[in-house]
Amino acid sequence: MAMAGEVRHDLDKDDVSIDAVWTLDAPVDKDAWELVGGLFSDGSGTLRSDDEAYVQGIYGILGQKEGAKFLDDLSSIEADGRFPKELRQSLVMSGITMEYSGRYKSFRSDGKAFIQNIYNVPIFAEVDCLVEIKERRRGSEITLYLDNGTDFFYIAFKGTVMSLRSSDEEFNASILAKDPKDRSVAAKGDQPAFTYNLAGKGKIMLLKRRFGIKDS
Repeated sequence: MAMAGEVRHDLDKDDVSIDAVWTLDAPVDKDAWELVGGLFSDGSGTLRSDDEAYVQGIYGILGQKEGAKFLDDLSSIEADGRFPKELRQSLVMSGITMEYSGRYKSFRSDGKAFIQNIYNVPIFAEVDCLVEIKERRRGSEITLYLDNGTDFFYIAFKGTVMSLRSSDEEFNASILAKDPKDRSVAAKGDQPAFTYNLAGKGKIMLLKRRFGIKDS
């Protein structure tokens, strides 16, 4: 997972917040990922090219020249895809504003997020979002939950293990269908090797409780 955008430090309150463009590359099953994309694609989060944090995030990922071209072409990209390779990832999001919580010793977000694309499929949807990023001696722990009121997607990284779950049972079944020994992804470039599994429903319930949310 990578991010680029704005970091703000409120000196009066000693608060740190982050608003960034996120790119997540989790090569589990491209077809299954695109099924998840279909759950959220509604155009409700369209065109953020006038948002400074988004613009700076795009420049940070693509560079000034290619970033400016992408932003100029965003309306057509929204319609037919054609994302540059740097953004052709499993999941690309923006609009997540995180603040540091001393109580939980983590960066957290409980608000909205914009899903821009899944691989080359344009999504441009605004969804409810929960995020926790904890720094531990053994490495970062990252948890992300997206929900549009009808469907949801959950993903968590802890050490070298990635856990996923969706409201799309076909996505979940594609994980369980693989032999456990085939749920390992070899190290590639800067990305370490990791294994993945289907997250239990209880993990989602516990995440919501930490944010004070009770399932109806």
